[in-house]
Amino acid sequence: ATNLPKVELLTDKRKTAIRVFWNADKKHQDISFYEKYFRHVNTLNFLIGNVEASGNRSKPWKAKLVWLLNIDNLAKIIEGDYNNE
Repeated sequence: ATNLPKVELLTDKRKTAIRVFWNADKKHQDISFYEKYFRHVNTLNFLIGNVEASGNRSKPWKAKLVWLLNIDNLAKIIEGDYNNE
């Protein structure tokens, strides 16, 4: 996903998030799932920061790896909560 922040280090927190996400559902245990998921995320303007900055931010927020590998956030993405208007 080229519009998302690049992962430079695989920290313990990130390793844990990957492991939990992988084990949460058999569907997550296939690389093609991740290819489709991140390709989809890369089309969602809010998640890739392709929107106006809001609040006290000088730049728009972008979803990071641990956020994207949170099961609750996956559900929101799949259910269309972040679809482009």
